[in-house]
Order: sequence, then C-alpha cells, then structure tokens
Amino acid sequence: MKSEQKKTNEYESNPFTLAVNATKRLFDTNRGWAIFLLVLGVIGLFTGNNRSANQPQGGSAPVNTGDISTQNMIATIVFIVSLVAIFAILVIVLAVYIQGIFSFVALQSEKGQKVTFSDALTAVNKRFWRLLGAQLLAGVKIFGWSLLFLIPGIIAAFRYALLSYVVMDESAEKHSVKESHDRVKAITKSRLWEVVGVSTTGIVPVFGGLFDTAGKAAQYNQLAKYHDKKLEKPAIHWLNYVMVVFLVFILLAIIVIAAAVAYKNS
Repeated sequence: MKSEQKKTNEYESNPFTLAVNATKRLFDTNRGWAIFLLVLGVIGLFTGNNRSANQPQGGSAPVNTGDISTQNMIATIVFIVSLVAIFAILVIVLAVYIQGIFSFVALQSEKGQKVTFSDALTAVNKRFWRLLGAQLLAGVKIFGWSLLFLIPGIIAAFRYALLSYVVMDESAEKHSVKESHDRVKAITKSRLWEVVGVSTTGIVPVFGGLFDTAGKAAQYNQLAKYHDKKLEKPAIHWLNYVMVVFLVFILLAIIVIAAAVAYKNS
C-alpha cells in the first residue's frame, strides 16, 4: 500500500503515463463517472463520423416584406436577439457546471474519495460565481492575446487550462478571481510544456475525455505540491513536445507540397 501511495505521489512528466495512471485511479474510485466520460467519448466518435450532410429540400414561398411593418420587424429582431442571448447564457452556465463537476470528481479521485452527483453539484454551487468569473476573465485574456498574434493566444489558453482545477480545489469561502488566476500562473510557470503534453492526450479517440480530465487533475496536484513545497521538478519529458513536433511536420509537408505544385505549374 505504501509503495502504491509513493508511486502515486511521484512527479510524472510523461503526459501519457500520467493520464493513463490517473484514469485508472478514476475508474477505481469513481467508476460511474469514468464510464459516463467514456460513453461521451463513444457518442462523440460516432456523431462525428455520421453527421448528415443533407440540405433542406425545396423552398418556402417568398415573404412579402412589404406587408411587414417597421414595428413588427423591430419586435422580431428583439425577440430573436433575446432568444440568442438566453441560449448563450444557458450554454455558458451549463459549460461551467460540467467543467466544475468533472474537475471536482477527478480531483477527489486523486485523493481516493468517492463522489456522488449531489456532492459534485454542491461543490460547484459553492464556487459557481468564482468559477464563472475566472473562466470569463481567462476567455477575455486569451481573446486579447490572440488579437496581438496567434501564438500568445495559444500560450494563454494553455496557461489557464488548469484553472477549473485550481478553483475547485480551493476553499469554497474564497471569492477572489484574481487569486485563482495568480495561482494557476504560478504553478504552471516554466511547466507549460507539460500542460501542452497532457492536453495532447485529449485527442485519443474515445478515451480522450477521460485522459484529459483525469490527467489534468493529476498534473495540477503534482504541480501545486512541488510549487508549494518548493521542490525541484525533474526534466520535462520529451513526449510533451509531441504535438508541436507533429504540427511542425504537417506544416513542413504542406510547404513542400505547395512548393512542388508551384514549381510544376511554373
């Protein structure tokens, strides 16, 4: 038991080993939640492969806009905008709850604690406004950096990838969004490549959601522990760079193909 606990507490920089081991702990502790994430992965795989490309057939009779008064047009526009706004708010709230719930479950699984739906919902309810504010502020920052150039926006996105874990691990009495932002920036400082690496596990078919959720919880725990205790971290594992290497390879291939086509047509 001690050796297993020691192994769990060791710093693991290999993103795939980290994600797989964390997923095992999630299955061992909260199997129902793990199976739910797995089912979502299967649904996502099938819906992605079987999207219907059917276009609406036929057409409706043209509308005589001359019969529509200005007042009716304004009322219609206001109604549509209101519906869109309500839908956007509902989507944001639902997204915050889903992210908060699964972050909490994954964090508790790392501690070996079972979580009921009521437990997870209560934990998010107590932190909802801070979680919402933190995510909205992060979105604004990511958007702002993206306007400057794409790369700073990508860096900002990875910098705040563990934000929900920070908020869900903090005391429910805390209310400062800035403190949560400062915390996530502090623990990921000089280790962003590991955040990139564990995020790479999310592209694995079916298991991606499990690996990403559980892996980030394990990563947050070890980063927070080593940061707070000022422990020396090991060298970053080379697999954390695999996504960038893959993207560079694809980019070079595109450049070579484009050059070959341009040379052939010249």
